[in-house]
Amino acid sequence: MRVAIACLVLAASLGGAAYTQTPAQASAKPLVVAELFTSQSCSSCPPAEAFFRDLAKRPDVLVLEWHIDYWDNFKDPRGGVYKDPFSAKAHTARQILYNQRLRGVNDVFTPQAVVGGAEQEKGVAQSDIRKAISKLSSTAPAVRIAAAKTDTIEFKLENVPADAELMLVTFRKEVLTKVTKGENHGKQLGSANVVTAYKQLKPMASFRTPLPAEGSGCALLVHAKDQGPILGAAYCP
Repeated sequence: MRVAIACLVLAASLGGAAYTQTPAQASAKPLVVAELFTSQSCSSCPPAEAFFRDLAKRPDVLVLEWHIDYWDNFKDPRGGVYKDPFSAKAHTARQILYNQRLRGVNDVFTPQAVVGGAEQEKGVAQSDIRKAISKLSSTAPAVRIAAAKTDTIEFKLENVPADAELMLVTFRKEVLTKVTKGENHGKQLGSANVVTAYKQLKPMASFRTPLPAEGSGCALLVHAKDQGPILGAAYCP
């Protein structure tokens, strides 16, 4: 995973950290968030995950892979039941909220892509996903974010609405899994930026968070109210 950050240095007020950019400079070009809702138990998901691994190499796209739990009890006639080790009920809840807002239904499916918290597509619809990314990348983000790394990660934000929803997401940068049961039994699946934890934060202008563990990364998302469109985003440096 490569995060492109310009080498502008500004002395920061938080703990003497050196910020690579001010919030305004950091957001000169938006970082578009592309989320994939997927499962290792879903036979149509590996191509979508491969596509999102490629997207994750782009410096203008923040990829997050959310593994949902509703495939965990599905019994494949040939492969039996396989529980995705990265699945979580909370990930499914996030997908349901998106579908309620973007499609007006509670129904969910995999693989599903959500771009910028504002547009949804089938996870294998590569052309449509790229078009959605291009569309959102032409508009500067409403919330501007800069980040610095010392013994912690320190964020500075500008223009955060009072009702915004901040989400700090932790993910495994690269995952390789040998699937032993289910629709993908016998396959070795590769994934990028697989979400392992997240926490909601109140709107604020600055905060600190511990460094992620070896092999993991983190990112900050700022949603409009009720998991609305993403107003700004940044990888942890």
